[in-house]
Amino acid sequence: MGTRSRPRTPSSRRRSPRAASYRSLALLLAAPQRAAPRIRAALADTREETTRLRLALALAVTGDDGAASPLLERLAVDRWDEGWNYRGMGQFGMSLSELDRVIVALSIARVRAALPRIRALAEMLDAEHAFSHHRAAAIACETFADPEAAPVLARALRRPGMRGHAFRDVKLARDAIPAAPVENAIRNVALRELHLASALYRCGDEDGLGRSVLEEYAADYRGCFARHARGVLAGEPPREAEPVRPRSAAGTGARGEPLAARE
Repeated sequence: MGTRSRPRTPSSRRRSPRAASYRSLALLLAAPQRAAPRIRAALADTREETTRLRLALALAVTGDDGAASPLLERLAVDRWDEGWNYRGMGQFGMSLSELDRVIVALSIARVRAALPRIRALAEMLDAEHAFSHHRAAAIACETFADPEAAPVLARALRRPGMRGHAFRDVKLARDAIPAAPVENAIRNVALRELHLASALYRCGDEDGLGRSVLEEYAADYRGCFARHARGVLAGEPPREAEPVRPRSAAGTGARGEPLAARE
């Protein structure tokens, strides 16, 4: 009778570099205040550009602005990188480019020094740029409610192909949507317009353009778009750039106090 080898326990398995990096990221997100000093120490010890950027991103998504320098350096460019367009039933992997990730991370960490560079990139946006770039710029501008961004966003919305993608008529919607199992193009341009209009409105608007677009989408037959537009018009704050918080124990807040004490 042959012998059977014992199954390897998790501790005996050799972790891949990717698995190890995921574990480190999980530890950071679970206890950011304890992990942050180690991240800063690692950042100070390395000059390798890719490693510095990854460490800075990891720190920034917790709301820590102590590693802004590598992120600001990455924004010192004169063009966008390759972005991502909306894909229904195909949203696997990254849906942000590297520049998009840097912009969103700086927004989460509330690094206002990034705004001039973000506005400069947003000034380039038109219908030929990927949706992810419009979304990243919009998230940044509305997070800071940056009044200087309002004319930049308005110019983007006024460029050819950027307006008029709301569906307020059933027949128009039926005629415009192709008979395809998964439709991407129509949702992509509508999401782009809605993100820019929301950010424009939250930045103070210009000539009522942001409000006008949001009112169009508030009557859109696509319920998710209509609910978003109505929420922005009603004054709901943006929620896209909130720091990652550790999961709390049942019945307690992030700082350990009973939830009832915070209500």
